[in-house]
Amino acid sequence: MGSWSSIAHTPSSETIDVGGEIVVQCLEGQVAITDSTQTQKLHAREWLYLPAGEPHSVKSVEPASLLLSIQAP
Repeated sequence: MGSWSSIAHTPSSETIDVGGEIVVQCLEGQVAITDSTQTQKLHAREWLYLPAGEPHSVKSVEPASLLLSIQAP
């Protein structure tokens, strides 16, 4: 059986460097994702790609569930 590693919890509103490409999929609800050039609303069943190192923020427009996938560098 493999071993699990844990990452220390990051406090709310603190930024972190995840170091890889990101795909965000909105499973339900709606969020607004802002990158360095624009803000885009993401609705249920839509997804968004962010390149590695792209500064971004996520704000809930309505209650939502997201699936976040990070490609290891």
